[in-house]
Amino acid sequence: LQIASRTDPGRVRQFNEDSVAADAGAGLIALADGLGPQKGAEAASRIAVSTVIERLRNHGQLAPRVAMRDALARADRAIRDKAATDPTLKGMGSTLSVAWFHHGRVLMGHIGDSRIYRLRNGRLERMTSDHSFLNEQIATGQFTAEELRRSQSRQLVTRALGVTDEAVPDYAEQEVEVGDVY
Repeated sequence: LQIASRTDPGRVRQFNEDSVAADAGAGLIALADGLGPQKGAEAASRIAVSTVIERLRNHGQLAPRVAMRDALARADRAIRDKAATDPTLKGMGSTLSVAWFHHGRVLMGHIGDSRIYRLRNGRLERMTSDHSFLNEQIATGQFTAEELRRSQSRQLVTRALGVTDEAVPDYAEQEVEVGDVY
């Protein structure tokens, strides 16, 4: 397993609220994008990736799926706890995508709109579905993609860590093939 990462604030923001953490030896990589006030966004994304990597590294005898659910729940709780102790962090949250490569498989946990893609045999495929206003409106047929492209609400994330009483991530697991790039 080889891991490389790079983040960029893009053209709109001055600050980069992305955080990446990895442990190639344990087969782990996590990417988060903070939400909320700048100081809080940066803190939330750092808490998300560090908590999930640490929990999965030290999962003990938990089955991988159970360990993944526990790790994301702990990251969610850690963000909410930190926001509760510092008024300047109120409203902070984070997206999170994590991949855990083990025994020829990859287990993915995902919440928000930080995506996981797979390149296999020259074909790029999105492995996660955004938890966003845009995606939900298209899925329910309420708006077309073109109508939403002009919408002011298209960047609204509908699920994230730290913003509700309980985060609801998605999980998926699949076989990895030689040459796959995630």
